[in-house]
Amino acid sequence: MKVLVIDDNPDFLRLFRLYAEEISNIEFIYAESGEDGLNLLADDRNQDISVIASDIRMPEMSGVELLNIVKKNYPNIPVILITGLEINYLSNYEIDLDLMDVVSKDIGINGIISKIEKIIQLKA
Repeated sequence: MKVLVIDDNPDFLRLFRLYAEEISNIEFIYAESGEDGLNLLADDRNQDISVIASDIRMPEMSGVELLNIVKKNYPNIPVILITGLEINYLSNYEIDLDLMDVVSKDIGINGIISKIEKIIQLKA
């Protein structure tokens, strides 16, 4: 079981990796863009990805665009959208909030990991 974390900020990914290794037994893999994330999803070695956590605002492919592709091609993988913006920012997009979750970076990396762990427990 793996969790794919996608964020265009390498500093955020580095911090996430440090915290994740200390507080969680989950195997995390990382991508710095939506396109890289989709490539990891398509890789046969990653068929056990069970959750995706993606930043919303990224260049080239936003987290919302990624979400739409994942819903179409990998409908059984839940997606958590992570934002440094206010959550009401999502009202600009037409997305099905029942098929994903939205968290603010304000809850911290521990909070994001906790949310991921809860989703994994619900899938089990």
